[in-house]
Amino acid sequence: MEIYVVPCVFPHTHGESILHCLDTKISAMLSDSLTETYSTEEGQTRVICIKTAQVNMVCQT
Repeated sequence: MEIYVVPCVFPHTHGESILHCLDTKISAMLSDSLTETYSTEEGQTRVICIKTAQVNMVCQT
């Protein structure tokens, strides 16, 4: 199980957070649970993300 931290930005639209992880080129729509299936160039990866105080994401695969 790999845990990694990537810088992310959170533009808000229609009450939903759009996650864009700049380092890994991952983007996805996030629900309130912050759990989503990410579409990457290598396929789909199930991750759990937690927003940190430094406006980063701790992503656990």
